[in-house]
Amino acid sequence: MKLMPRHTIRNTCILTSATILATGHAFAEKRPSAERFQAIVACQKISEAQQRLQCFDASVAQLEQATARDEIVVMDRAQIKETRKSLFGLSLPSISIFGSDRSENGQEKEGVSFIDGKIARAAPGPSGKWIFVLDDGARWAQTELTRMRSPKAGDSIRIRKTALGGYMANINDRPAIRVKREN
Repeated sequence: MKLMPRHTIRNTCILTSATILATGHAFAEKRPSAERFQAIVACQKISEAQQRLQCFDASVAQLEQATARDEIVVMDRAQIKETRKSLFGLSLPSISIFGSDRSENGQEKEGVSFIDGKIARAAPGPSGKWIFVLDDGARWAQTELTRMRSPKAGDSIRIRKTALGGYMANINDRPAIRVKREN
């Protein structure tokens, strides 16, 4: 039987610990986790050290292969936040993999209830309603023809959900206008 180098054991333990810590909040909410991840967690229950190490090595290898095949994606909180922001305003099925709509202190979360950004481009559309492209590439369009000061590149924008599922945008803290996501 071949023994694993100490750094491999340490890296396996670090990966496992980081994964458990990163998903600890998910376990608290009783979310289902991937079968391959559950296999790693199950290795902790093995009392004999050599068997536990073999279990960890095999489980981590399976997880690594699944990740390489894009069957499993591992994300940290910062990546989840960026993903939520990039999906804000799109009609998607209701899924809970990106967490709840509120932070632990009850405040609204950016990317869930609102997004803050900068306008990269703004131009009036054929109907005279404004079309905005944000710095992250999201394209938003004004839905009602209302008078407003012409927006320009570099203006700050906050887009928030309304109670009935629409979106309102404030550009440079001016009065809100109704908008919808186009891409």
